[in-house]
Amino acid sequence: MVAPQLPSWRLCSANTSYEPVAQASSYEPATCILGVSWTPEKTPERPVVCIDWCDPNAYCKWAGKRLCGQVGGGGLEITGGLDTPGEHANDATKSQWFNACSQGGKTRYAYGDVYDPGTCEGEVSSPDWKSTKKNVGARAGCHGATEPWASIRDLNGSVSEYTDECRIWVSPSSGKGTKMCALRGGSVTDEKDALRCALSGLTSTGTAAPQTGFRCCKDL
Repeated sequence: MVAPQLPSWRLCSANTSYEPVAQASSYEPATCILGVSWTPEKTPERPVVCIDWCDPNAYCKWAGKRLCGQVGGGGLEITGGLDTPGEHANDATKSQWFNACSQGGKTRYAYGDVYDPGTCEGEVSSPDWKSTKKNVGARAGCHGATEPWASIRDLNGSVSEYTDECRIWVSPSSGKGTKMCALRGGSVTDEKDALRCALSGLTSTGTAAPQTGFRCCKDL
């Protein structure tokens, strides 16, 4: 049984900084390096990474938008999990993100049904990803296949995107609940199964990594 959703204002009340996590020195991809992963001055066209769920949730609201969630408004509850029949996050009538990526539920990837390792940024297409960071839209063909989705870029690969599609996982031993939210589309470190439009991963809302970013949605 899935526990009730925690309100985002309560979940993020202890979030004291909305700056991306940055460390002075280390090595990729294990940590977020100051001046390498993303900085507005040096790499303004790269995806913003190394943020937890509360950071983009606040930013999207500030920008007059929201983290992609339920079609029509609000967050979407994860009801099953990865590749679960009937999962709301894989229903184009319910999930904003999945609707945009799958051309309204018609394709496995944003660009079509057949995986092409050269179209978007994934592990196979970017063997040099440890030393190379690419700007948003660097892969010319990595966008929706048909209108009105054709202008939406990088839904597959590049960085996994936080969404407002979540569930509460309750520890059997402690009974304590942890909010787990979707990471959509896979990243430059992932292979084809994780790069699909279908839900491929969940993580706790406090996770920040150099392969994790976001995008905002807005209802038309």
